[in-house]
Amino acid sequence: MIWTNKTHSCATTYCTKLGKPCPMAMRMLNALSHSMNTARGVTEEAFEITGTSELEPGETGCDTGCAVRFVADHSRIRIYCGVPKNAPQPGLDRFTDAIFSASTTGFPAAPGQIHPCAVAQAQFQASPDDVTALGSTTVR
Repeated sequence: MIWTNKTHSCATTYCTKLGKPCPMAMRMLNALSHSMNTARGVTEEAFEITGTSELEPGETGCDTGCAVRFVADHSRIRIYCGVPKNAPQPGLDRFTDAIFSASTTGFPAAPGQIHPCAVAQAQFQASPDDVTALGSTTVR
């Protein structure tokens, strides 16, 4: 699914558990894009935030719950659903690049690779000189 808000172009894959885009990942992506846009005026360009969250069963619309990791900087935000806390970031990035980047050439499958059940990404689209308050986008 692809959508835009006032500052970011957003995309998400279907969740392998839900069979549709994860509504919590979409809400988290919109909230993080708003937060990163708000922080733009008071942080350096190299500013980055990372974190994890545990979504309880029922919160995502599925019965199992989900561990979520996010990585956000001023140019891009990524959310990885259904990954353990110790999942290597380079492998998650390579997997997500293969989905969202037109310039990726792919990579060989290897035993033990961790693949998220869903990924979401937002890329900053507005001009840095045109920092505006992010309007709310309703995602249900």
